[in-house]
This record gives sequence, structure tokens and C-alpha cells, in this order.
Amino acid sequence: TLDPELADMLSPNCERKADEILRTCSYEALWTCPECAGEYRRPVKTKTHDNSDCPYCNGRKVLTGYNDLATTNPELVAQYSSLNERPATMVRKDWNFYVYWECPECHYIHARRLNEKAPDNSDCPACNHVKTVQGVNTLQAEFPEIAKHLSPNNNFTADEILSTSFRNVKWICPTCGGEYFAPVKDMVKGLVECPYCNNQRPLAGFNTLKALY
Repeated sequence: TLDPELADMLSPNCERKADEILRTCSYEALWTCPECAGEYRRPVKTKTHDNSDCPYCNGRKVLTGYNDLATTNPELVAQYSSLNERPATMVRKDWNFYVYWECPECHYIHARRLNEKAPDNSDCPACNHVKTVQGVNTLQAEFPEIAKHLSPNNNFTADEILSTSFRNVKWICPTCGGEYFAPVKDMVKGLVECPYCNNQRPLAGFNTLKALY
């Protein structure tokens, strides 16, 4: 009677009716937000006439079909991993906590904050060669023919180094059998030539004065 505008916001599912509640009481009534239609509880005496105290509009809670990830960012649902405890309908895009994502290109599963996730897979650490993932972005996975020339004297294998690595590693020439150093990325781009076959360095039994003459 005293506050009909507030009474209209009282949820029909509330245990008490509007004519059974005092405006100054601390009873936590069930309200319906006029903006998102979500239901939430709040003491009657602190209830405002607008939706400023709605936990869904303010981002404190998720309301499926209104502010959840599946509703606001449907393009990300396919990347939202099934390993997450909460489904895409129970999280918000602007939340600052980590969840698992699965790249649609390489299917690598990685963790990234909800509010930092790109709308596409441009931030996949495997596709961007930020993290070594066996069978995806390693030298062995992407360039198996070049990987055959990697020397066994390295302390890693061809499936443990990125194909875009700047690292100077040991290679074995298939022609002369000589071992030499060169960056992985340069080898992949075809910028490396064997220093022995090109007579830039001597290799005993291959291009030395004694071997040739």
C-alpha cells in the first residue's frame, strides 16, 4: 500500500505477499529485476526502486540466457573445453579467472582468463608457436624431412623444439656427414648451406688438401 512501485517488483514466487511485508523489515524477499527478469533476494528495507542492486545486471552472478558466456559470446562456445567444471551457461565473459579452451585448429587445450579470450583462436599458444606441443608445432611435426638432419648430439629431439626456434643447434649434412651449427628457423626457411660442401670449412676426409690431393 505504501510503496506500490516496489510491490510490483516482488516476485510471484516470493513466500510472502506484498500486503504481508513491512517496508522497513529486514526480511529477505524474492525480487524480479525489471531489466533482466532474473530473481534474487534482498532485504526489503534496503531494496532500491531501480535495478542497481540486481546481481545479474551488476555482473556478480550469472543468469542463463541473459549474461552467460553462451548467450553473450556464442562464437566461443565451441572453444570452451568440456574439462571445465562449469558449463558455458554458468560463466560470464567478463570474469577474471582461468578456464580451459580447446583450439578448433590444432585441438590443443590451454588455460586462459575468460576476460582475455580472443573471439577467434588467434591466441592459441600452440598455433602461435609460443609453447612446444608434440605432434602440433614441433620441428618433427611440421618438417619431418628437415628433422632427419638434426644431430643426435643435441640434448633434445626434433619433437621437443619449435620449428620457429631461433636456437642455434647441431645438424648433420646428408651429403658429407659433417656436423655444424645453424638456427632452426633458418634451416626451415632454406637459408642454411653446409659449410663443408661449400668449402667454407675443412672436414677431414672430405674437402681437405689431404683428402682431395
